[in-house]
Amino acid sequence: MTNPYADMQINPFEDAIVREPREVTFSVDGLNDAPLNRVLTKFAALDRGELPRSTPVKPDRAQLVVSPDRGYGKSHLLGRLFTALGRKATKVYLRPFQDPYKAWQSILLLTLQELDRPDDETAGSPSQLASLAVGTLAHIVADFAQSGEPEITAAVPALRRLASGTLPAAELPGRLAWLRELFAGNGPINRLSGLLRNRHIDLQGHEKAWLKVLVACAFDEADGERRSAALKWLRAEPLEPEEVERLRLDQADNDGRGDVTPQEINALSFRRLQGLCQLASYYRPFIFCFDQTECYASDPMLIKALGNCIEQLYAELRNHLTVVTANQRNWVADIKPHLEPPHRDRFSPEIALEGINKAGARELIEARLKDCGMPAKGIAQFFADNWLEDLFSTLVELGVRALLMRARKTGSECWHAPMLRHFLRRRSTISSRSSSTASAPRRRCRPTIRTA
Repeated sequence: MTNPYADMQINPFEDAIVREPREVTFSVDGLNDAPLNRVLTKFAALDRGELPRSTPVKPDRAQLVVSPDRGYGKSHLLGRLFTALGRKATKVYLRPFQDPYKAWQSILLLTLQELDRPDDETAGSPSQLASLAVGTLAHIVADFAQSGEPEITAAVPALRRLASGTLPAAELPGRLAWLRELFAGNGPINRLSGLLRNRHIDLQGHEKAWLKVLVACAFDEADGERRSAALKWLRAEPLEPEEVERLRLDQADNDGRGDVTPQEINALSFRRLQGLCQLASYYRPFIFCFDQTECYASDPMLIKALGNCIEQLYAELRNHLTVVTANQRNWVADIKPHLEPPHRDRFSPEIALEGINKAGARELIEARLKDCGMPAKGIAQFFADNWLEDLFSTLVELGVRALLMRARKTGSECWHAPMLRHFLRRRSTISSRSSSTASAPRRRCRPTIRTA
């Protein structure tokens, strides 16, 4: 017999998995605050003082967040981390790479996808890449002025505010136009590229190319040909001759040749990522989050590639923090034994996640029911048979996913309760009326409180 509750697809406990950290909108008070604060404390070391940094900051070891089992909130913790960091970091969520020979290519592409997002969804907001480009160029020009260029010394305060995103909106168009005009020719780029080394930023001989690419990212239209060519260069892809000319690059800067091997593409992808992390001295640090690491467990080659990535992130990249999540059993039995001993040392001591207790469980369930519009009497009836007390009668804590699965079962059973049946049928009637008067599909009560 078909369950009407399930057919209506409004059970607020159906989805118990976080698939994207930015989906996280609710957290039980106090749950896993200690692990979150440990990671935030490590990040704070990258965020001290005013921009630009005098020198790139060496990273700490990868922060290893371990869950007792699946469903204890690893991805949920990353969502809380992203929210807490806000605009202090460029936050890169790294799903598992599939090819051990293209690990850096995968990481670079995900990083550029993140940079292509705006910080907020406001119409017309610049992408993070455009903000990084403008901030870098503005700081470099300000450094040049402070080094003794009297013609633009007066502009230094405004340039610093432009780079930090604090310039008044009324002044923004004029200052951007002035900066764009300043970089219209190769002359200023040739002079300013040398200033990168004053802040110990090493772009391996491609300083001029990086500035030209940043100019395109900062000032070209979102779908402009020059910006498209700049993105290809950042992705370590080969450029056509007309694209090289469009960006005003030297031929030696077109290093993503079409005949390169996968290993060479991977190495070039790493150098591009290395450059972006170096330039974060002018913008803000990166945080790289490796999630769903159980996907590596079945392939020793993928595990080895992961270990190599953690090693290189620690030894060769700057201005970033790495976070790795893992299930305890997968980490101990399947992943750690296949890591090279030196690579194991690049991980922090385990940061253990905790389960949810009875008070937290009630808070989470009530929040989901309220989010779905359930009235107070219906919420009370949801707990009427003391199933929650029975669940925790022999447990101190439980994985959040296991709790939500149990709540889903209770929700399905509650269809037969008169008050809930009346509430659900009423919502069904309202939805049907809305469908008959509007062209949009029937609105579903979708849960927004999720956990991993």
